[in-house]
Amino acid sequence: MRYLDMMEQQAARMQKRDLLVLANLEGDMRPPGDELLDMRAVLRHLEDNANSLSNGRHSITFHNDDSLTVAGSGD
Repeated sequence: MRYLDMMEQQAARMQKRDLLVLANLEGDMRPPGDELLDMRAVLRHLEDNANSLSNGRHSITFHNDDSLTVAGSGD
């Protein structure tokens, strides 16, 4: 019975921690930036990271409009 109690305590602790993380993220909400982002560069960065994480098991490629930009924050 002791192990079940420990599992229940750990599950409750993890739920509280997740709620605290979510509250911190929501509390730090900043308005969207007005910087124009070059989405080609953003997608190229994502593509490089995804292919690196895949370790050769997958080939990930994005096809997009060369003039694609969005307003946002580069952070």
